[in-house]
Amino acid sequence: MSRRARSPWLPPIGHLAAVSLVAALAAWAGIELTRSYYSFAAIWFSNGILIALLLDRPRRTWPALIAAGLFGNIVVGQLTGDTLAQTAVLEGSNGTEILLAATLMRLLLGRNLDLTRWPTLAAFVPIAVVLAPLCSGLLAASALAVMWNVPFLHLLMRWYLGNALGIAVMTPLTLSLLRHDLKLILAPPFLWETLGVLAGYTLLAAIVFTSPAPLLFLLFPPLLLAVSRLGFAGAALLMLPAAVIAVAATAAGRGPLTLIQGSTLEGRLVYLQVFLDVLCATGWLIGVAVAERRRLRQALVDEHVRLARSERLYRLLADNSSDIIVRGRADGRRLYVSPSAKEVLGWTVEEMMVPDWMSKVHPDDLPICLRVRDRLLAGDTQTGATYRYRRKDGDWAWLEARAHVVPNPEGADLEFVVNIRDVSRQKQAELALESVMSDLAEQAATDPLTGIANRRTFERSLTMEWRRATRADDPLSLLLIDVDHFKAFNDLYGHQAGDECLRFVSSTIVASIGRAHDLVARYGGEEFVVMLPATDIDGAERTAETIRATIAARRVPHAASARGSVSISIGVACSIPASGRAPEALIEAADTALYSAKRHGRNRVFVARHVETEIAAAD
Repeated sequence: MSRRARSPWLPPIGHLAAVSLVAALAAWAGIELTRSYYSFAAIWFSNGILIALLLDRPRRTWPALIAAGLFGNIVVGQLTGDTLAQTAVLEGSNGTEILLAATLMRLLLGRNLDLTRWPTLAAFVPIAVVLAPLCSGLLAASALAVMWNVPFLHLLMRWYLGNALGIAVMTPLTLSLLRHDLKLILAPPFLWETLGVLAGYTLLAAIVFTSPAPLLFLLFPPLLLAVSRLGFAGAALLMLPAAVIAVAATAAGRGPLTLIQGSTLEGRLVYLQVFLDVLCATGWLIGVAVAERRRLRQALVDEHVRLARSERLYRLLADNSSDIIVRGRADGRRLYVSPSAKEVLGWTVEEMMVPDWMSKVHPDDLPICLRVRDRLLAGDTQTGATYRYRRKDGDWAWLEARAHVVPNPEGADLEFVVNIRDVSRQKQAELALESVMSDLAEQAATDPLTGIANRRTFERSLTMEWRRATRADDPLSLLLIDVDHFKAFNDLYGHQAGDECLRFVSSTIVASIGRAHDLVARYGGEEFVVMLPATDIDGAERTAETIRATIAARRVPHAASARGSVSISIGVACSIPASGRAPEALIEAADTALYSAKRHGRNRVFVARHVETEIAAAD
């Protein structure tokens, strides 16, 4: 199956088979170490491996991975004699433990968690080592105590200690393998050192746990030394052979724990589990400390390299850059000006170093430069401005300056570095572009024939004014105007005369409107619209009649009209907008009134008197 065709939640079959095999081997190893001596495995490796795998993989793959891992456990359980009922209890509890630990860790720390950092380790221990095996132990012990007729607390303690130890050993080791941390210490030039340390520590663990002498303390100093060399991944690597040898030897009745008087095998294994948890915790703590130290050392090296590179680059750029580089103090005194000042502004370095350099700043832009200085004094680490500066030939140059505070020892005078660039051409282009954009915006908003607002501008303005009137509970009136018999006018006098007629009508309408916030727009063809905010129906009717009368009084010839001159018909509508209503109903009412004016003989004003009722009914 191709990568594209494969379901995103299903990993490759080969991966799932590998997970099942690894889980089965881990389960078999945990069972076989103490099978003859202990009801539960003294160290259960499988869950620790699966938790690490889930933490490293996307959540959508978790169900398939958990199912593959538990399948491996089930196979081993059946081969070693578990009943179906026992298997259901054991694997249900194991699945709960794995999912609980992985889910809580992912929620708290995300996918890219790093056990070599203190916050991650501080979350891993209580969640994965304490809480998850405790919860799964409660489930398993509750069911098995009834099935096996064994005390509940006895089973809980055995389950918890074995699972917690398995997670403590295997989860860090598996994560180190998946995140390639182990690859680093198993690759040249660390390979032979790693193998030597691993072999030496394994031999030491074999000696300690097969000897009747109390030598447990000998495991700590070499562990600290090894972790200091190999880091957290080394600590995880050393824990596995040490734990396997310790459990196997103690279960076989050998080692220093046999010296505990009156102890049973079960008691010795409990002591061993606690000891191994402490050994793991010691390795973790030292591993995290070593990792933090290495990160700090690398950060210092990186910072040193960065500063050295920055200094070299600064000197190179300052002396050769076409920009002007200035280093100065807060009192205005300049400590350095790059030679490019003469090429950009015509002033020599000595002329730019004078204390009164700000006198060459354009008077209108001087407050901008002072604000930059004040912001630096107020604590800003960087700021900038664009301003005009007088060249030596008397012209003005547009300069773009970026000022950065120079870190100084405490108590030293505040210094800053300013990078100044000549942006005169860009600024001129910006000003030209702004002018063009302003012209384009005006053209997009106006009707090219009459010079008044176009229909799009009207619709946008109507929507805004409708919302404002809704909030203020103000009336809003519309006049919809149509030039009477305009097609006949065009046919009789020609299109140029028709255009002049439309310009005459539009200019007359504009002259008849007395308020700045009223809007006159060409609605389409020979139709115009007037929007009158905060105007009631009576005021709108008076305005409409004024417009109609003014047009009629001019007596522009129109031989195709019964009156013999140009006239207009006007539909008037008014509404008090309310929330939930739309302005289209007001336009429709004005249009209906205009139709009535034309139907009743034209050259008249017709008013829609019940728009509010009609709009409410339509809503």
